[in-house]
Amino acid sequence: MLRRGDEHLATQKEFEVEAQAKLDAARQRRQMEKEKLETLEREKIEELRREAEKLAEERRKAREQAQEWTREVQMESDEERERKSKRAAKKVKVEGESGDEGGEAKKKKRGGGKLKKAIDQDVDNEQLFSDDEVDSKPAKKRVPKKRVVRDEDDQDNAGGPRKKQYKSKEILSDTDDEDMS
Repeated sequence: MLRRGDEHLATQKEFEVEAQAKLDAARQRRQMEKEKLETLEREKIEELRREAEKLAEERRKAREQAQEWTREVQMESDEERERKSKRAAKKVKVEGESGDEGGEAKKKKRGGGKLKKAIDQDVDNEQLFSDDEVDSKPAKKRVPKKRVVRDEDDQDNAGGPRKKQYKSKEILSDTDDEDMS
């Protein structure tokens, strides 16, 4: 046994070295897989970050564009208010002046072909009167249409039947009795 002990020890050492080599190889493979997964994870996170930045940039641009639109609309509404106030001021000035003192204000008329003669006559008629007389006329008030009220006794088909009326058996039998007598 002592002679074989060295052989046994040599085979034992050889087996341990092989087992250790297998463990090291397995550990190395796990490490490589782990690094590979970490690399994929980092790439995925980087891609998500880029997409988030892109989305944030698009949202920022959209927000700026919306603010620009609201500013434009605000400016247009301000300009409209100014125009309306200027028109109101002009109307007040025109109404304040009399036709004799400040001269007559000429209105521009635009017309086309067939209506030209009628417009010329209208312009002549307007020149006969001063602006005070033309503007001082009150505007006509709209009067609502009068509606026709129908009596219940008046069941003639004046405007057509509103709703078809069904007669009960009692009414039908009463009318039959009256017809026979």
